Amino acid sequence: FAVVTDDDLHHRPWLMHRYPGLALTWHSEYWSRAMREGVEDYIASGGSVLSLSGNTCWWQTRIEGEQLVCYKYSAADDPYQSIDPALVTTHWDEPPLSDSPTRFLGLSWREGGMVNWSTSYSCPCPYDWLLGHGGYVITEPDHWALRGAGLERESVFGRPQAIVGYEVDGTTVSWPRSSVRAAGVEEQLEPPIIVPDGGTPAEFVLLGYARCYNQYRSDSTGVGLMGIMARGS
Repeated sequence: FAVVTDDDLHHRPWLMHRYPGLALTWHSEYWSRAMREGVEDYIASGGSVLSLSGNTCWWQTRIEGEQLVCYKYSAADDPYQSIDPALVTTHWDEPPLSDSPTRFLGLSWREGGMVNWSTSYSCPCPYDWLLGHGGYVITEPDHWALRGAGLERESVFGRPQAIVGYEVDGTTVSWPRSSVRAAGVEEQLEPPIIVPDGGTPAEFVLLGYARCYNQYRSDSTGVGLMGIMARGS
């Protein structure tokens, strides 16, 4: 394997094309437009991307010289509002960009959230794995990506290791049956269904889900998803 930095992805995207796959293993939150366009072009050319982090590609940034620029939570003050709106540094799914990561990766931070998290950054906490979080509830155990793992539908994978967290990505979903509470823990009787108007491509196959704390929804409930999709070749 070889290692590339964000700076490589921005200035030297052709490096990816030497390899069949790109693994995003870090907290890959800040992406320049050149980074995103380079990776999307790599996918269109037949490359595969494995995203193992959450909060992925959430802020557009700019690289100016050796400085990473992001008017975080203050996009109105970004001078590029009048210079070039396409390069304004803000959430990818907000104006003037309005290009959600869900189109790109199938998921985004907007509908995901936090697992194993509390305001004091210590656990046990309200969304700790002890309350059923930290693992994925499996929805497609016979999919080739999970085949041979000894899992069944509704099995919870990785809970003792709390593999889900700290930040996870999701998308807009509906729940086909109402939830129930058992021993004070909310459970879902059926897996979520991805809602098309959330921007996730129809090719996205849901493999597992996990409840999470969402900072954007009034009821604070989000869902982290694990899935796979094919684009082009």
